Amino acid sequence: DINLNLLGERGREEVMGLIKFLKEKLQEAKELEAQNERVA
Repeated sequence: DINLNLLGERGREEVMGLIKFLKEKLQEAKELEAQNERVA
């Protein structure tokens, strides 16, 4: 578990932005996978 208090305010924002980005990419991947299963 990362202690966000060790990071500055800017660092925390960057981590949150990265997590948000990764979650969006994961969601896109799941949707693509679902589309591929329907086609197959």
